[in-house]
Amino acid sequence: MTRRIFTMVLTFALAVLPSLAAADDAKERAKALFLQGREHYVAGRFGDALTAFEQANAIKPHPLMLFNIAQVYEAMDDLPSAIARYDEYLATGPGDADEVKAKVADLQARLATWAEVSLSSAPPGATVWVLSKDLPPRGQTPVTLRLPPAEVKLMFGLARHEPVERVVALQPKQKVELAVVMPPILPVLSVTTAPPGAQVSVGGQALPGVTPLNAGVPAGRQKVTVTLQGFEPVEREVVLDESHTAQQPFALDVQLEQAIPRGTLVVDVEPVGAEIRIDGELVGKAPLPGPLTLKQGLHRLEVAAPGADPYSEMVTIQAGAETETSVELDVPGAPGASSNLVSYIVMGSGGALLVGGGIAAILANSAHSDFEACGDDASCRRTQEEVDLAEDVRSKALAADVMLGVGAAVAATGVVLYLLNDDAPADASGGTGVMVAPAQGGLMGVGRFEF
Repeated sequence: MTRRIFTMVLTFALAVLPSLAAADDAKERAKALFLQGREHYVAGRFGDALTAFEQANAIKPHPLMLFNIAQVYEAMDDLPSAIARYDEYLATGPGDADEVKAKVADLQARLATWAEVSLSSAPPGATVWVLSKDLPPRGQTPVTLRLPPAEVKLMFGLARHEPVERVVALQPKQKVELAVVMPPILPVLSVTTAPPGAQVSVGGQALPGVTPLNAGVPAGRQKVTVTLQGFEPVEREVVLDESHTAQQPFALDVQLEQAIPRGTLVVDVEPVGAEIRIDGELVGKAPLPGPLTLKQGLHRLEVAAPGADPYSEMVTIQAGAETETSVELDVPGAPGASSNLVSYIVMGSGGALLVGGGIAAILANSAHSDFEACGDDASCRRTQEEVDLAEDVRSKALAADVMLGVGAAVAATGVVLYLLNDDAPADASGGTGVMVAPAQGGLMGVGRFEF
C-alpha cells in the first residue's frame, strides 16, 4: 500500500514539474518583452513598443499590459484605439480606476475636436499609415480616421503598386474626403545600344531619355523600336511581366547598323484598286496613301489589275530625292477603256447640232416665204406685221447659222480626236488625215477615216 502511494505521488510530480517549468519560462519571456517594450517606449519607438507589449500580453495576459498598450496608442495619436484599450483595462477592476476614467474622459473630449478624414484609393484595399510607416497601420481603404487638427502626413501602400504620400492640413472638427490613385509598379525594361544615345519607343510611345536607359513599361507583349540618326531603325518584340523589377529588369542589348541611303517614289496608278508591287513585294493598292520610301538604287515596279495586261518597269531611286511615275492600265469595260469613246461623243454632239441647225434653216425658209407673201399683200405691206415677220426671219436664220457652224466645228473636233488617237485604224495607204476649212454658214471638215 505504501509503495502504491509513493508511486502515485511520484507520477503526479513528474506530470506537474514540466508544466511549472513551462509556466516559469513563459513568465520570463513575457517579462523580457515587457522590458523591451518599455525601453522602446522611452526611446520614442512606439511601433516597436506596441509590438513588444502585445506579444508579452499574448504570452502572459496581465491588466498592466493593457494599460501600457493604451499609453502607446495615445502617444501615437491613435485616440480611438487608446480609449478602447483603457476601457479593457477598466473592465479588470484596477485600483486606479478613477484616475483612468478621468483620462478616458479627457481623451474623448480631445477626440471630439479632431477632424474626420475619409480615405479611398483606386484600386481599393491600400494600407494606410499616419505620420510614419514605423507605426502600425491605421487600416485599409476605404477607411475613415479621426486625426488631430494639424499638418498630418498620410502614407498609402498596396502590393504591386507605387507607394503614395499625401500631407493634409486639418482644422478642428473638419470633415475631409481624400482619394488617391495607386499607380501600378510596371515591369522594368533596360535598353543599351551600340553606339549609345538612341531613342526608344514602346508600342509607339517614346520613352523619356536616350540609351542606356531603364524605364517602366506595361506588362505583356510589346514592340520595342530603337532609332538613332544615321543608323537603321531596329524593332524587337519582348514579353514583360512582374518578375522584371528594377533589380532584375528585362535587358535588351541592340547593335545598330549604319543607315542605307533612301529616297521616295510617288506612283500614280489607274485604275483604282490595282495592285502595286516593288521588287515582288505587295506594297498596296491604288491609290497609295503617300510616297514609298525605298533604298537607293534600281527597283522593279509592277502593277496588275484583273482583265488588264500587267505592267512592269525599272525605277531608279536616288538618296534624298523623290521619283515620280504614272501607270494607266487598259482595263476592258472600265471608264476610259475605249480609247475612241471621247471622240465618238464629240462627233455625236456635233452631229446633233448640225441636225438642229438644219431644222432651224427649214424654219427660217418658211418664215421667209411668209415675209415675201406679206410684201405682195397691200394690206400687210408697210405694217407692223411685216416688221415682225422680218424679225422672225432674221432670228431663225441666225440660229440656223450658229447651230450649223458650231455643229460643224464640234463634229470636226471629234474627227480630229479620233484620227489622232493611237488606236484609230489607218487607211489602206497607211495614213489618216483630216482638213477643216471655212464654208458658207460654218466650217467644213474633209478627211479619210474608218470605224
